Amino acid sequence: MLKKKVSFSEEQEFFFEAVELLGKSKYKGAFNFLIKLLGSNKAYIRNSAALALASFKDDRAIKPLLQAIDNPENSHACATLVYVLGFLDCSSLFEKLVYLSLNGNFEVQDNALMILGENKFKVSKTQLMRVKRLLQEYPNRAKKCEDWKLLLKELDCYVKRAEKALVKNKI
Repeated sequence: MLKKKVSFSEEQEFFFEAVELLGKSKYKGAFNFLIKLLGSNKAYIRNSAALALASFKDDRAIKPLLQAIDNPENSHACATLVYVLGFLDCSSLFEKLVYLSLNGNFEVQDNALMILGENKFKVSKTQLMRVKRLLQEYPNRAKKCEDWKLLLKELDCYVKRAEKALVKNKI
């Protein structure tokens, strides 16, 4: 298999370094600037900004990251955005992460599953019902991932863990 060599222009390399430095600086103004960059139509700009935002570990980035993930124009290039969610408090994103696992490309799915496996979630009974419905309907879809049975098995483990936490918190 031939590997496609990705090369970046000198300007792009400079941009990557500048954004990385902004992230490391943790300067307040840098955070807002990086959030604005998530709206870029260029994947390398969005991804660089998202990775720099990860260093802030500021949960205010969750909503703009989700907006960028949900933007249909970004559907082909949002795996890095999902990955960065893992640096933030995703405890309320159980349903969204299951949805991304079922509907994203391989990289999106992998990142969403990683977050599901590494976090505890605050899930309501209604959210659990919706997630279970998604899992039940998935086998009937025309477009499924290749290893969809394995995917559903893994997601079912996360659902059971969330159910146990819900029952435990009700007592």
